Amino acid sequence: MKLLFAVAIYYVCLLSYLSSLPFQPLRKLWSPDRTSSSSTTPTTVIPSTDSSSSSSPSDDTVKPIKSTTSMRINIKTKASKPLTKRTVVSSSSSSSSPRLITPTATAEMSINGNIISDSNSIVVVDEISPKTVTKDIMNYFSQNNNIVVDSKKDAQFGQQLLSSNIRDKIDGLHILTILFQSARTKRVSTTIIPASFMIDKLSQWNRTWSERDISTFVYGVHSLECVNPVDSKLLLLGAMKIKETPVLITSRSIGNALYGLRSITSDTDGVRELCSALSSKIDQFNGDLSGQDIGIGLFGLQGMSAESEQVRSLIKSIALKISSSESELDAQAMSNALYGLQSMSSDYPEVLQLVSALSTKVSESSPELCAQAIGSALYGLQKLSSDKTEVRSLVAALAEKVETSTTGLDAQAIGNALFGLQRMKSNSPEVRTLVQAIATKLVLLEVQMDSKGIGSALYGLHSMSSDVPQVRALLAALADRISLSQCSLSGQGIADALYGLYSMNSDCPELRALLSALANRIDATRGKLDSQEIGNALYGLQGMSSEMSEVRVIVLKLAEKIRRSKAVLRSQHIGRALLGLQRFSATSTEVRYLLKQLSSRIAESDRTQLTGTAIADSLYGLQGLSSTFPEVKQLIEELAKKIAITAAELTSEQLGRALFGLQALSSSGGIFEESAIGIDSDEVVFLLSTLWDKVKVRKGGMDMSSIGICSFHNIIIIVQSSSDYHYHNHELTS
Repeated sequence: MKLLFAVAIYYVCLLSYLSSLPFQPLRKLWSPDRTSSSSTTPTTVIPSTDSSSSSSPSDDTVKPIKSTTSMRINIKTKASKPLTKRTVVSSSSSSSSPRLITPTATAEMSINGNIISDSNSIVVVDEISPKTVTKDIMNYFSQNNNIVVDSKKDAQFGQQLLSSNIRDKIDGLHILTILFQSARTKRVSTTIIPASFMIDKLSQWNRTWSERDISTFVYGVHSLECVNPVDSKLLLLGAMKIKETPVLITSRSIGNALYGLRSITSDTDGVRELCSALSSKIDQFNGDLSGQDIGIGLFGLQGMSAESEQVRSLIKSIALKISSSESELDAQAMSNALYGLQSMSSDYPEVLQLVSALSTKVSESSPELCAQAIGSALYGLQKLSSDKTEVRSLVAALAEKVETSTTGLDAQAIGNALFGLQRMKSNSPEVRTLVQAIATKLVLLEVQMDSKGIGSALYGLHSMSSDVPQVRALLAALADRISLSQCSLSGQGIADALYGLYSMNSDCPELRALLSALANRIDATRGKLDSQEIGNALYGLQGMSSEMSEVRVIVLKLAEKIRRSKAVLRSQHIGRALLGLQRFSATSTEVRYLLKQLSSRIAESDRTQLTGTAIADSLYGLQGLSSTFPEVKQLIEELAKKIAITAAELTSEQLGRALFGLQALSSSGGIFEESAIGIDSDEVVFLLSTLWDKVKVRKGGMDMSSIGICSFHNIIIIVQSSSDYHYHNHELTS
């Protein structure tokens, strides 16, 4: 009873209070057939259609909104199709210049869920401000965050941003946002906003760059194509802004900033200055670089060559921070970090300092590497030489990771891993351990390798010798994998695969099995080779004897592809191709057919002039060919014509190599003819005469180590005495 009495007293008091409030007929305001006039001050929610009335609102209506602050509303057409633009009701007395939308059809408007309708209402959109521009930019990138980039749509959005009523609202922060979001969504930012406009806005942006501004800008560099001077000016401006700011950057900012450099090289104008600016900021960093930031940061340096002083300074700064970091590297960070070394040569001490720091990290970290991580990590070693102690330490640490990994290697991982061993020599025990670990992985797998994978894998072996058992084990494993493949090697695949074998000089069963497998993957009935592919493919055979049947099969198939080729052979291509023939004999029909096709290609490359190096290499490669065969004579004649018209001078070493290559040629003539021009009755005499012309114009002496000994029934010995040359003929006795 007491509770009921208390509730009754409460309601009596509430009703008494409500009855004392003035009655406001709100429904009249929202009535669609409202005819009451509005105030002359157009600050009501919806302007009246009767603009002639100037009477003040009656007491039973809502009084005008005196604030000039805009009120946000939602708009729908009668078909309930939402308008895409934000709209507000705004006072016409506002000093701003709002955008106007005049609906052609009756619109339904709602404020806080209440429906308004007026067939002639004018809807005023938001006032344009830097904040609304930022929202528009973010909305665009969030709505278009798809894999396929629509450059036409990006350009249209850029035109909207550059319209007269918006462009003045854009500042430096918007530019950084566009750069960052374009990089994140794999867009070209200059498709949206021209680089010149970015430069203007960033130059006018009167604020000291923050840590976030630095990382955002450099991360956004990935969205630039960097193929024109304007992009380079933008990089230079960013470098200047970074150097000017006194702020310190964090580990995450370092990682993000360096990651943004991943698509450009150190040869790009402005990049070196950017590296210098980042180096100074990293030097000021006193924190602990995380493993993730080490990984993504070094990954971003994949196009940076240590030939640049500024890049070396950046490498040194990073190396010092990695050495002092206590963070471990997980598998992803380890592979990313090592992958980023791919353009750095171990010839520079700063690179070795970085390699040493990473070697310690790899040894101290304990993740198991998956196939992709192994492939990426080893791929990054391609410019590191096993001649350096620091590199061998890193190789030893990686060999242990490969050995302990329980995952197999797929085709891509095999190609990437072996491609990275280009400067690794098999005389190093650390390299042999790594090679054996990879070979063991291959034996356990049955993978289908494609043309690119085969070419990449074998190309990486060109510094290794088949004399060591670990390399032979790898060759055997690769032969099995290539035999399982069903692909035909492309021209690039043929050239890369054969080029990688140029240090293999042992007639071992593993090498012969590999050559047989490669021969089966070369389709002689179709396809052709370009000039570089011809040079590299034949260059790789320099350690192979034409007495090997597998070599002859490959030679015949290469000759067929060269026959179909219309490529113009340049100086280096001719030199490389003929240098690869040094262990070939013209007694083989396959070799003679190859010589015929090469002669034809050299003859058709009529504008090519040989350099001194190409002359020496070309003639050195003839050492096993006898001039008793017409195909050899034809080749000698074409070379003599090339040598006769070239202005290149031969060094003493080049002259020695050239003469050494003539040891299997025979001639009844000598090299004492006055001129090579016009001599074509004897191809060998013609060649010797062209060389004599080169000797006559030589300046300076010739050391004894470079003297060539050439056998054609006589040995011609060139001896230097004082400043003159004396020539003596000696009968061949042994």
